[in-house]
Amino acid sequence: LPQSQMKYGIAFDHYAFTPLHIVYDSILYGDRPYAGCISVTSFRISTDQNKRKQIATSIVLGLIGPASLWKPVQTRLHKNLIPAPQPKGWDNQIRNDLILNYKVNIEKNFIGTNCFQLNGNAETIAGTLNDKLSAGLSLEMGKINDPFGSYKNIPERKWELYLFAHSFGSLIGYDATLQGGVFNKKNPYTLSGEAINRITLQHQIGLMFNINKFYLELSESFLSKEFNTGLSHHWGSLGIVFELK
Repeated sequence: LPQSQMKYGIAFDHYAFTPLHIVYDSILYGDRPYAGCISVTSFRISTDQNKRKQIATSIVLGLIGPASLWKPVQTRLHKNLIPAPQPKGWDNQIRNDLILNYKVNIEKNFIGTNCFQLNGNAETIAGTLNDKLSAGLSLEMGKINDPFGSYKNIPERKWELYLFAHSFGSLIGYDATLQGGVFNKKNPYTLSGEAINRITLQHQIGLMFNINKFYLELSESFLSKEFNTGLSHHWGSLGIVFELK
């Protein structure tokens, strides 16, 4: 849109999924399969100041399977850095396949001040890794630089510190980390489509600190059961981001 500001970026992701118990070298039927992923994401964010709305689009390209190198990575981490048992089931992981996904996220601001933001979100993801529709709400409280303001307004965007909370529901169509890739069906073990929970709920709370082009995020997340015989999950995360421009 002519009145919109554009922002571009590239992200690298390296992540994995394992069953609940990793000390067994046999397949744990009824649990999730081992799955390692590696990908590069190119994204664009369009911000409309007048309508208080952001539209983010991204393309993800990568691989799922042994090519992600998660077997040696997790093995070395647990051996040298983390006091945890050795993962023995990676030989049963989902086999190599293509990750090619497209994502569109729309965020609309309902209430916006220097200390409080309330936004609505809608997102659609389609491709070989997963197909999903999501919608929810997010809020932020603290010292906030207006995310729907001008990127060029540097004096007002020097630093920020705020609490945030996100809550959303998702409608799941396909998940390659559970069901295997689209093209390569020679997997030792996957879950059937009937075993997948088609509706999930996710909540996240955390703290964000930003000074100039450095971002630090601490958060705690909850995800409801992704498949019938699975469990809900809680986990913590640490995120570090540097802006290059």
